[in-house]
Amino acid sequence: MIKNINIILLSVIFLFLSDAYSYDNEITHRDLTSKAIEKSALKKYVIGNLGFNEGLEAKFLGKSILRLVRDGSYLEDIPNCRATNHFHNPLKPWDQSYMSDDPGWLGFECSSWKPWYSNITWATGYLSPNGPQITRPRQWMGWGDAWDYYYWALTSTSNKDRENYLVKTFQALGQVLHLIQDVSVPAHVRNDFTSHYLHYGPDHIKFLRIGNQFEHYIKENPQLVAEAKAERPEFQNPRVVDFWDTDQYRGDNPSTSLSLGLAEFINANYFSEWTIPNNNPDPKHSFLYPAVNRDNTVICEDFAPGSTDIRRYISRRTCPPLSEARKADHFAAISLVNVESVIRNENISSLKLDLDDNVNHTYAQEILPRAVGYSAALLDYFFRGGIEISMSEEGVYALTDKPEEGFKKITLLAKNVSAEGEDMPEGTIELVVKYKMALEDPFQSKPVPTTGEFAYILVPEAGGVRSIPRGEPAKLVFELGDKAIPLWATDVYFQLVYRGKLGQEEGAVAVGFKDISEPTPVDYVNNMDRICLYGNWYVAGSPEAIDLVDTNKDGRADVWDPYPHNLKDLHFKFSPYGKPQYASETKYDYSFPFLEAGAYARIYILGDYQFHFSSYDLVVNTHSDDWFTHLPHYYYLTKYGITNQVVHEETQVCCEITGTPHCGPDYSDLYCCERLYEQGCEVRYYPGFSSFRGVQRWKGAMITTYMPAYPPGTECNWDLLE
Repeated sequence: MIKNINIILLSVIFLFLSDAYSYDNEITHRDLTSKAIEKSALKKYVIGNLGFNEGLEAKFLGKSILRLVRDGSYLEDIPNCRATNHFHNPLKPWDQSYMSDDPGWLGFECSSWKPWYSNITWATGYLSPNGPQITRPRQWMGWGDAWDYYYWALTSTSNKDRENYLVKTFQALGQVLHLIQDVSVPAHVRNDFTSHYLHYGPDHIKFLRIGNQFEHYIKENPQLVAEAKAERPEFQNPRVVDFWDTDQYRGDNPSTSLSLGLAEFINANYFSEWTIPNNNPDPKHSFLYPAVNRDNTVICEDFAPGSTDIRRYISRRTCPPLSEARKADHFAAISLVNVESVIRNENISSLKLDLDDNVNHTYAQEILPRAVGYSAALLDYFFRGGIEISMSEEGVYALTDKPEEGFKKITLLAKNVSAEGEDMPEGTIELVVKYKMALEDPFQSKPVPTTGEFAYILVPEAGGVRSIPRGEPAKLVFELGDKAIPLWATDVYFQLVYRGKLGQEEGAVAVGFKDISEPTPVDYVNNMDRICLYGNWYVAGSPEAIDLVDTNKDGRADVWDPYPHNLKDLHFKFSPYGKPQYASETKYDYSFPFLEAGAYARIYILGDYQFHFSSYDLVVNTHSDDWFTHLPHYYYLTKYGITNQVVHEETQVCCEITGTPHCGPDYSDLYCCERLYEQGCEVRYYPGFSSFRGVQRWKGAMITTYMPAYPPGTECNWDLLE
């Protein structure tokens, strides 16, 4: 019976302490995470690299990215025993740096979670700065897990799987942010679980308490997080573990440098309740620093927390005048157990000290900016891998003259543009093609219905390329085979996924994103079966046309060429916009042997929305009376790919498109534009086709060869041409 009572008592204690391991996960961790996201480049990344134009409001399984990361920072403390892995003493080897001041009952309650790990190992899997990663039972939301989920999300061809893995990616990142935030709590890096349940009062009487007082103070004063700036680390070629512990601090070389890991900085510069050297802590709680002595600190007076009573504090700076603003540096409070006569500067190193809410406030103002900055930097570090996708010298990503077969081969350039300047020397490279399918012919001047969900094609690089350089981009080829992109594809996007070594980290993921044109018909029309004479169209070679340019009336044209002409040896060259290349008999992307007068050739391309087109061909006389000579045709033109997709537009664009009145300064109209489209709007863009010579064509990429009009300087109405 007594044993059962003890078990019940321990469980009750544990229940009351369940929220006492770290910053409050309901409020503080979520607030810190929101602040870190605000100070990070996450919004820019998810728009630019993932194509989620809604930014942080993009939703998966009904939850926004912002909420998923915030929720992850909450869930890391659930179940309660996960928090046994939230401590890291940076002065110990990492396989020994876990929380070791277990009161006994905690080990009983959380025995199934043993072995316990240090915070850094629990988060990253590393047992030493350069050691191998280990598997931690019950840990499926760590750094490595986030990489796996992210890669699976990017490369899955199932919408359901992609969404599920994206949810897990952002949740796992939130849980990792919780862990980096925990090492900004002094008790978590000074092996002081004791301070979570046993209080060392101002009179040095021990009594049971629930929760760490520093964490509780921040929970009760959320404005401290809201007002915190971001102090980001200043690493050179960092490893993920460096955010926690760079292994520079040895216990005798304290520093405030931003080149330290967060756990090192906190351990070296701040006290927790049971680790103050002046109070003769036990060996488990003994640290040389921070130290107080007459050389680096002085005694100052200030008002006690919530009172006008005078209390004395250890200060790292010169004492300011006593004021209600409480401007003194409250590094530690002088305990009431000290005899009044010994409370002098020369005795500072031997005075008993404690921590009150003035001290908590001072610590919070100095610590929270680092908690925010290191969290933001860690989030950016995860998403640091960037790839720039561009067209190769071919000037298109894909080309086909067999529309029924679709696009079977993709060629592109890839350049490493990672934010940290790290190399991508060895890894897998895969292309994801994301698109919807038109449910009726998309090559017409109206929006057409499409499939509701995106389809995905995943294909590996075909040429054996396994690195993406920072300088000259790598040329990548992807053979789609029976996974060809269909001609009726709309809303087409590329995502290039690299997984492998990124800087010093194995198994990292880098992503490039490109919104490309939809399948675009390129028509090359031989209009030399018609001739414009005196402002009217005539059939080339007809008696009427010849007569108008036959001055001696012998039946043969003598002042102008009115005859029809075929074309042969046609060569087309596409090139990226701003980098023109010119077609020739030896330099081309596509060619065909012959094009009769009045006929046209059509090919389809996937490219950028703007590109250059050049052609070279030879003119062939077809009429026996045609004595005119012709040089080869050269064309160089700027052309445009088709946009046939839904685009998320910003508020002001929505106002212009819809014509909705603006709200004005008072926002009094409930249906004004800025209210209705506060989050932007979805706009369906579609191409404008028009008829030319009886065929619906995309004039943004149509090329027409024709005979010059006569007399020179005159013209005909192209719309009247049949």
